[in-house]
Amino acid sequence: MVRYLEKSEYGKCRPLWEEAFPEDSKSFADYYFSEKLPGSKVLAIEGEEGKLLTMAHLNPYMISVNGKKWELPYIVGVATAAHQRHKGYMRQVLNQMLRDLNQEKKPFCFLMPAAEAIYRPFQFAFIYDQPVWKPEDEPEKDLEKVPVDLAEKSEELAHWLNNWLEKRYEVYAVRDRAYMELLKKELESEAGEVTGLYEKDGKLHALEAWWGLGKREERFYYSISEIKPSDMHPAIMVRITDVRSLLEVIGLNENAPGDKFQAVLSIKDPIISENEGCWLWKLGKNGSTLE
Repeated sequence: MVRYLEKSEYGKCRPLWEEAFPEDSKSFADYYFSEKLPGSKVLAIEGEEGKLLTMAHLNPYMISVNGKKWELPYIVGVATAAHQRHKGYMRQVLNQMLRDLNQEKKPFCFLMPAAEAIYRPFQFAFIYDQPVWKPEDEPEKDLEKVPVDLAEKSEELAHWLNNWLEKRYEVYAVRDRAYMELLKKELESEAGEVTGLYEKDGKLHALEAWWGLGKREERFYYSISEIKPSDMHPAIMVRITDVRSLLEVIGLNENAPGDKFQAVLSIKDPIISENEGCWLWKLGKNGSTLE
């Protein structure tokens, strides 16, 4: 039976996590299970003696979508015990999760796939390419580099990052004090370092972070300068879970030739029947309706 675990049962997830994700360090797993998982939901199927056969974790993030904010799930920890695979357990869990999110009127969920082929049958699709930076891409060589404490400057940095994101994206995860403090702990779990690049007048120009106990990897790089990355690779997949909630925040932009527009949408959704059918989409300058 597919069910959500009680928080007191979350310790059951650790053995399956360690089996499924052996590349994760103990220090990162310790961080995740002590700091991140307690605020999340876990949907699972149990076997004998309460051992988990399959699980999926729903980590909540506040997401801004065209100015409207929702708490939406970032899906992680999707795993099935090695000796229980190919029995349809993961399909049961993911189908239940998608239907539940529809009932909660969540517009979408998102994830970073280990293998996209796992999620394509559930109608997940890539929507974001992550940039790959190299030192020679960065022109801020004359800026002063200063170590930054994300928790100590949480509100200041959250404001700077939200402003940076809002200017470039219509959909992004909202930063706040709790987000920055948790990010600091996550980075520290694998010897992370955050550096601020400051102009002569003390203004923050760029923010970067590296982490990794073995191979060091750049975790993020935000800069006021418009820099072209060395490469891009598909990173984030999304699955629409409530068509009505998502489309109602979309409206006509300032360049539209008129104040109103309507279209008929034919939507097929083999998992969430509430999304399926013919819809009349009426758009205006301040949003839209779906009938």
